[in-house]
Amino acid sequence: MRNLISLSILSFSLLSCQTAEVAQKELSLEEQIKQIESRAFADQTIQIERADSMVALYTKYAQTFPEDSMSLVYQFRSADMYRSLPHKGLKAIKIYNQIFEANKGNAQGGRAVFMIGFTFDELYKDAERAKKSYTYFIENYPEHPMVVDAKNLILLLDGGEEDLVKSWAKENNKNIEE
Repeated sequence: MRNLISLSILSFSLLSCQTAEVAQKELSLEEQIKQIESRAFADQTIQIERADSMVALYTKYAQTFPEDSMSLVYQFRSADMYRSLPHKGLKAIKIYNQIFEANKGNAQGGRAVFMIGFTFDELYKDAERAKKSYTYFIENYPEHPMVVDAKNLILLLDGGEEDLVKSWAKENNKNIEE
């Protein structure tokens, strides 16, 4: 009986140490992220080296703590950061695609698909790929709050601003009549 109690105490101690070690590692990564973000955003411009460092920390956090709610936030930050840097758009698309693959059934997966289309549209002026992403998004996430944006962006890609303004006027008239 005494051995069983000792074994239980030892097991509990080891488990507690592992949990504390994981918590310390998480805190350490969070602190590193906060420090590098404060330095990166202090001068209002992000240097590519700092961006790469931030993305590396975000990625490490997401891989170390995949179930943590901040992991998804950091993945989106990584992609958004790459999207804002010259010649890094394809890296952003790759990260958005990874987010989509891991979150196909929820709104965050939809947001990732939308951002893939937006990146193709804005950075690469690739209307065909942008429309494919937007169309997939609309068909698979019809209740997502960004569906209207995707439809408007497709209208812009198809017919330009004039058609978009006409569709807004038509929608406005329909709303007034109701």
